[in-house]
Amino acid sequence: MLPTTPPVHAKRLLLISIAVLLFMNLACGQRTIAPEIQTSDFKKKALPIKTQGNLLDARVWLENGDSNIILISNEEKGEQCEKNYINRLFAFRASKSSGSWKKRWEIKDFGPGPCYIAHYQEGTLHVFDIDGQGPSETVFFYTIAQDGAAPFTIKMMFHWNGTKSPIRGKIPLTPDDSDAYEYQLDSAFTKAPAGIKDFAETYWKQYIGLKYSERVKAP
Repeated sequence: MLPTTPPVHAKRLLLISIAVLLFMNLACGQRTIAPEIQTSDFKKKALPIKTQGNLLDARVWLENGDSNIILISNEEKGEQCEKNYINRLFAFRASKSSGSWKKRWEIKDFGPGPCYIAHYQEGTLHVFDIDGQGPSETVFFYTIAQDGAAPFTIKMMFHWNGTKSPIRGKIPLTPDDSDAYEYQLDSAFTKAPAGIKDFAETYWKQYIGLKYSERVKAP
């Protein structure tokens, strides 16, 4: 079992804690935090677009009168560590305008070998409007890990104005290896407005600091 999947009650507590911190920062006037856009979830049978693999999460919202949707899914075939094992994570965003859906971006990720698992961090898909003027920004987390291997990779997939700008990091498996913690902003942030970059980095630090507080030094 991967060390990246906490119990259900722990997941809920984590998300509540992050929401509280985001609200407190917003109330204090920090420019790096923005209110979340109201979205709705979907049952797979009601999805207007076919997913690749098994649906893990989906959010839909209105923006400038158009419907928007993000789907996250995975595909797994074979036995882990066997030669033909496949484990891939997919995500894409689409908008509906003039009655038809148009894909705006998509990603596909997987581990470097048959012993790796790409694992979506449940409940981390959120939509924001950082400057209050649109277009919206989206964020979610996932890990790429191998059982018993340290450190493991975690990614915050962040999109602003359709630009993919992930933050990538390494998380140790035990507190004894806390010095192994690291993270790096994608080069796309060099072209992002300061408020966008500040938001993304603050959001990363809050999530990592809450979820992995026993394994890493203060982010």
